[in-house]
Amino acid sequence: MRFATPPMILATVPFLSLLGCVDLSPTRVVDEVQQTLDAGGIESLRVTQGMGDMEIRGDDAATAITMTVTLLGPEGSDRDLDASRDLIVDLQSDNGVAKALAILDDVEIGYSMRVLMTVPSRLLVEVRDGSGDLTISRVNGLFLDDESGDIWIDELSGGLTVVDGSGDLDINGVIGAIDILDGSGDMDVYGVDGDVTIEDGSGDIRASQITGEVRVTDGSGDIVLREVGDVSIVEDGSGDVRIQ
Repeated sequence: MRFATPPMILATVPFLSLLGCVDLSPTRVVDEVQQTLDAGGIESLRVTQGMGDMEIRGDDAATAITMTVTLLGPEGSDRDLDASRDLIVDLQSDNGVAKALAILDDVEIGYSMRVLMTVPSRLLVEVRDGSGDLTISRVNGLFLDDESGDIWIDELSGGLTVVDGSGDLDINGVIGAIDILDGSGDMDVYGVDGDVTIEDGSGDIRASQITGEVRVTDGSGDIVLREVGDVSIVEDGSGDVRIQ
């Protein structure tokens, strides 16, 4: 019995050495699924995504919602079939609300997905995202609940609410009020026609060209505000504050 542990340790050495030589980054296209939904009568869109990068583009000329999901895997893997079976993609409507779903039900090691959606720019969009980078542009209002990953939001009308766990946040060109609840990561907010309310755990905050009031509750990190309306620093834990 006392000799059971050493052989197990020795047996794992070749496996760990082999694993260290395998590139598990998901760079190879394994599968691709595309779905389209007529946007006639659709007023809003709800998106649920598990992991991987996602981009949502608003288009003034679009009359349908198009979702393309690309499954990515590592080179040399023999689990492509299992990963394809675990990919769940669904796009349907319910009483004027379009519902999009893209998840990997049982994530294989080294596999991920990339989601690209084109939608009519008039839609109000709600996104619940697990992990991965996210880019959203030219939609009519956005509610975003994101666990982790960097976020880029551009050319938005109708207001914005962001609940973000971790990752950098970049917002540019919003018409309407912005409310941000952020855990960690740097934040850049530019060109907003409306009030901005920020509650931030950690990370630097930079905001400029804001027509309305800027209210900040901050745990740690520098705060730099330029060309903004009224300013209210509700709480500042640590870091420099510069208002220019």
